[in-house]
Amino acid sequence: MAFVSRIGAWRLLVLAVGVAATACSLLLDTDQFVGRETASALDAGGSESGLEASVIDADSGSADSGPTYRDEVLADNPLAYYRLGETSGTVALDETGHGHTGTPVAVVQGVPGALASDPNTAISIVKAATSHVALSDRLTVQGRAAFSIEAWLGPNALDETFRFAVCNERAAPRHGYAIVLHIEHGVFFERYVANDQKATPGAAIATGVYSHVVGTYDGTTLRLYVNGVLAGEEGDVRNMPAYTTPAAIGAFLQFADSVFDGAVDEVALYATALAPDRVKAHFDAARR
Repeated sequence: MAFVSRIGAWRLLVLAVGVAATACSLLLDTDQFVGRETASALDAGGSESGLEASVIDADSGSADSGPTYRDEVLADNPLAYYRLGETSGTVALDETGHGHTGTPVAVVQGVPGALASDPNTAISIVKAATSHVALSDRLTVQGRAAFSIEAWLGPNALDETFRFAVCNERAAPRHGYAIVLHIEHGVFFERYVANDQKATPGAAIATGVYSHVVGTYDGTTLRLYVNGVLAGEEGDVRNMPAYTTPAAIGAFLQFADSVFDGAVDEVALYATALAPDRVKAHFDAARR
């Protein structure tokens, strides 16, 4: 099943895209991790997310002790992991130590986070301010290399615009991957190769609360998990050509009409396809 996530106005933002892509199937050389702070002329504005509390009720979680959510994520060796708990400033730290530092642009910091017993805060993406977090341009995935994207998403609302929660796509020709939300399709995970889209079936996602969303690709199949459960899958055996573009949280950087609307927390990217039991382990850890 495939959705065509065409953006309304298709307006090109002025964003610098540099550094030629290497020939390897996935850019994993930690010596090359740059953590670029992409410049932006976007102005701050808008209001905080409508989320007033974490989606996870501690009373509904397990009383058993166990690894923290952060521990579970780091155990799977992410390429980059953004807790987004900074309450001010222009840096989103990468917890992995790989140096993929992000640059928050016009986001609201310090909003309530997704985890039951962790005071770490989150960010709110403000669509009216075209806010986002600009990430490294060393997170592209080539060939049929495996990868995963993980995030906690608390959309304020869904509408007829395709809203990009986590994105590493470029235009003309369109290549890359993203987690996208839309009022008709819910949330889905897509992969573009030479302007051709493959996407998982859409899954329902609640507004006003956080949901745990994971997209995985193992070289043959795209899979989408919502709150620890497989929600849909789609076959895809196409080879991704080499391309270079900055990734982003909360927007498709090359299209203005793409900005997510709501809270985002605990974003991680992996050079592996997370197994179902690992996805569930992450979700369960958030409930403790």
